[in-house]
Order: sequence, then C-alpha cells, then structure tokens
Amino acid sequence: MAAAAATTPPPDGDADTLAPREQQVLELLVKGYSYKDVSKELGISTSTVGTYVQRIYDKLHVSSRREIMERSANRPDRDNPTGR
Repeated sequence: MAAAAATTPPPDGDADTLAPREQQVLELLVKGYSYKDVSKELGISTSTVGTYVQRIYDKLHVSSRREIMERSANRPDRDNPTGR
C-alpha cells in the first residue's frame, strides 16, 4: 500500500521528536483516518498503529486524538503547523 505522500510536523511539537513513521501516522490521524484505515494505508497492523499512537501521545504530551486535533485546528496554517 502507498504511504502518505507528505508528512505534517506535529502540532505544538518539534518535527524532529517524532520518527518518520510516527509522523505518517499522525498525518493520517489528523486527516480523520481510523486506526484500521491507517493500517491499510501504511501496510501495518492495527496493533502497530496503536503502538505508534501511544508513542506520539507520549512525545507530544497529549492523552487523546481530540487534543491533537484541537492543536492542529488552532494553528494559523494547517498545511504548515510549525510555521516553518
């Protein structure tokens, strides 16, 4: 399966803190993909998606997808959340 073409740096975080695959998972979650859809898109199991999501939450100091979505929505430029 094809991976996401471009990745978006984490909302309210340094892009360097997430591994490339974590960035891909984050990008898809922000777009509204379910764990199942992410697993199909990236060719990984849903349990692996869950592992990546937990790592993302830990690194970004959030506890839910809602927090990630709120941070992304509050950015002035959704296509470039870090302003770089």
